[in-house]
Amino acid sequence: MPELRSLSPTQCAELIQNAHFIVALTGAGISTSAGIPDFRGPRGLYVTRRYDPDKVFEIGAFNRAPQHFYEFSNDFVAEVKNVQPTLTHKVLAELERQGPLAGVITQNVDQLHQLAGNQKVVELHGSYSAALCQSCGRRFKDLSYGWWEQTMNDSVTPPVAHCSKCTGVIKPDIVFFGEQVNGYEKAER
Repeated sequence: MPELRSLSPTQCAELIQNAHFIVALTGAGISTSAGIPDFRGPRGLYVTRRYDPDKVFEIGAFNRAPQHFYEFSNDFVAEVKNVQPTLTHKVLAELERQGPLAGVITQNVDQLHQLAGNQKVVELHGSYSAALCQSCGRRFKDLSYGWWEQTMNDSVTPPVAHCSKCTGVIKPDIVFFGEQVNGYEKAER
């Protein structure tokens, strides 16, 4: 197989047309053109150091002091909640709809693949579209960040989201350092 970077658009189309099984592997690069900053780019968390990544994304730190994660996440959600899928997201959704694309495996937590129309998405790092109360187990799910805004409005101690039933801390369904990657078995299949 030739190196993909050296293929012309016509050759890429032929490769897709002749393939028996295609899976798209995506990461931050597919969403940066939609306006979502990556974590290691010029505006990223690891470069600007506006937030300490060890306090934001480490599960032990979240359990001890969730406000660090929520301070970052409130800014992140405000920035991305109205972002729309890119042409690339839409092309992948169309390839899935037409049949050659078996699914998408992504590291992104932005749900842009689903918003574009992909049905078969494995989110290795989870997403902000779902969350779980750490005390009572109540589940929250909404592709449009509606659960986020509602729990923030109902929260007893902003900026941390709390469950309106038991006041437990709500954790979005994203993978923190120290947690198992989501969908690993599904992605292997």
